[in-house]
Amino acid sequence: MAEPHVLSGLKAKRVEIASQIEGLQLHIRQLAIDLENIDATLRIFDPSIDMKAIRARRRLPPLQNGGRFNIGRFLLTTFRQTSEPTTSHALALLVMGEMGLKTTDVVMVGTMMKRVQGRLRRLRERKLVRSMPGPGQVNLWEVVR
Repeated sequence: MAEPHVLSGLKAKRVEIASQIEGLQLHIRQLAIDLENIDATLRIFDPSIDMKAIRARRRLPPLQNGGRFNIGRFLLTTFRQTSEPTTSHALALLVMGEMGLKTTDVVMVGTMMKRVQGRLRRLRERKLVRSMPGPGQVNLWEVVR
């Protein structure tokens, strides 16, 4: 038989989560109504508008969410484990794999490459990594030893 304080704690947690779900469902309903209103207004100004052509933006999970994933630390660890310079594309794929994102999504890879390149530039400013010309117009990155 479970302890009474364990049961009361679990019940309280269930109430909390159920309340959050209900609140989010209300929020989703309100957003859907707002979206319908905007669509109707757009149709007033342009009756031939194709709403399917106006797509939602993809949202990436934050890179540093509550300290669970730090891209800078991940990059430095990766550099220290390999002896050869690496491209930002290869690093972006590694970051995506670590975050559990699909590496076959071309748009997502491009976005992650921009994030990785930004972090690499900041690490270079701190003199922790350096870049060198690679094949074509690709930069190769390595840790400063």
